[in-house]
Order: sequence, then C-alpha cells, then structure tokens
Amino acid sequence: MIIFYFSKVLYNTIIFYIIISIIFFKMQNKKLELLIIISFALISILLWDTFVIYPIKLFVVLIHEMSHGIFAILSGGEIVEIKITETLGGTCVTRGGSSFIIATAGYLGSLLFGAMLFMSAYKRNVSLWTCGILVVLLIIFAANFITGTLGILFALSFAILLLISTKFFNKKVHSYIMKFFGLVSCLYVIIDIKEDLLTTEYFDSDAQTLAYLTDIPPIVWGVLWLAISIFVVYKLFKYSYKNVGI
Repeated sequence: MIIFYFSKVLYNTIIFYIIISIIFFKMQNKKLELLIIISFALISILLWDTFVIYPIKLFVVLIHEMSHGIFAILSGGEIVEIKITETLGGTCVTRGGSSFIIATAGYLGSLLFGAMLFMSAYKRNVSLWTCGILVVLLIIFAANFITGTLGILFALSFAILLLISTKFFNKKVHSYIMKFFGLVSCLYVIIDIKEDLLTTEYFDSDAQTLAYLTDIPPIVWGVLWLAISIFVVYKLFKYSYKNVGI
C-alpha cells in the first residue's frame, strides 16, 4: 500500500539525518538542529515536484479544506462535502456560517496545523496529543465529509501513518517526521500563495472570495498571507535553534 511505501521512504530519510547528526556529533546541538531543519527545507524544495513530496502536499491540501470546514462549523455553519483531486486541487462546500472567516481559514489553518506539528515535535507528550487530535479529525472527516476515494484513502492513510509513528517509531525518528511534515506544510502555503499571485488567469481562490466580500483586491490578501507565512517559517527556524530535539 502507498502509505507503507511512503512511510518506509520517510523513515529511511529520517534515519539518514540521524546518522549525519552522529557523524557531526562534535557540533553544538543548536547548530546541528538548525542545520538539519535547513536541510529539510532545501531537500523539500529540490524534490518539490517529485513523488517524495507529493503525498505531503496532498496532506496540506486536505488540511486546507478541513480548516475551511472546521471554521464553518465554529462560525455557525455546516459542511456539505470536501473533495480532493490528484492534481492537488480541493474544494470545501459549506452552508451558513461566516463567509469571511471560512475563506480566511484555509491558508491560516494550514499554517496553524503545520506550526503545531513542528513545534510539538520538541516535547514528546505535546506531540502525542497533537497527533492524537489530528488522527481523530482525519477519521471524523473521512467518515462524514470527504467524498471520493482519493480523499478518503489519503485521510485514513495519514491517520495510520501518524499512529504508526507515535507507537512504533523511535522517539527521535518520530520527532523529525513531525518536524518534516510541519515544515513542508508551511512551505507549501508559501509556494502556493506565490503561484496564486504570479498567475494572470482568473480562478476561484480564497483571495478572490475575500476580494468579493471586502472589495479589497485579491493580491492584497495574497501578499498579506504570504507575509504571514514567511514570518511563521522564520519563527519555526528560530524555534528549532532554541529548542534541541526531544
């Protein structure tokens, strides 16, 4: 199954970085940690359009649409359905609630979940709780709101991967898996927003929805989200330097 193949690839990647950390054990821990996180970012960018990163990008799309749905419910609405496509497209159809809050929740929700995964990796108990909450959300959404085989399959696959990681992987390996997932999630938001800003074609995006609701041009919303995303990634790098892995 794809989840076990992806799990094996990711596991081997993390083991490689642990070996590197042993080789360079004389380096100061903080510097080594930052070096590993920077390496994660660089390798993710280099392999961005390959099968290695594709599952995580699909995961971020899923979290993006789930964030729309969660804030629809929190603002008094309901979720009709969520669809995910193999081309990394996604839609969340909602009814009622605050249109402004729902439209804002996609990118900000992806950033929030990514940052939570990354930062929780430095404290074992917090990481277990974070994974547990995410697993429950993925199962609930797969059972009730996600339509289509692909979306349901990947939601359940990532739930299984998170469970496997917390139960069977070495603590260090689990920690770096969470950091890798969290960092790539935040990087995806930056790259996705950048591509939205550079495209000259009109398409139904969150920025377009907010432009319709507020009369503020979509590029303004895009630039605002981009600035927030870059700031969050900067803070994550800074956080990794100050906190040596669990």
